[in-house]
Amino acid sequence: MSTNRQTVPNDTRVKVGHLVTGLVFLGLAGTWALHQAGVIGDVGVGWMMPAILVAAGLIGLLVMFAGPLRRGRPGEIPESHETTDDTLVIHQEEDR
Repeated sequence: MSTNRQTVPNDTRVKVGHLVTGLVFLGLAGTWALHQAGVIGDVGVGWMMPAILVAAGLIGLLVMFAGPLRRGRPGEIPESHETTDDTLVIHQEEDR
């Protein structure tokens, strides 16, 4: 086994697509629950659906643009995460 030390990027970035999909799902489920409970009527559902999509999109844009500002330079590797390289690399045979 090799004891070659390498730094591993700490990938804690927010996945914007996952965030927006989750927000849309929660918004639609909440709207459905409020409609079933009688809190909002058919007219309320009509304007809640587009509002949910717009709000989720705006939050996704904010996260997408604010993420790099919060983290510093893109591609920066934190030095706190180190691991040993236990991977066997097989090189292709050169053409003869």
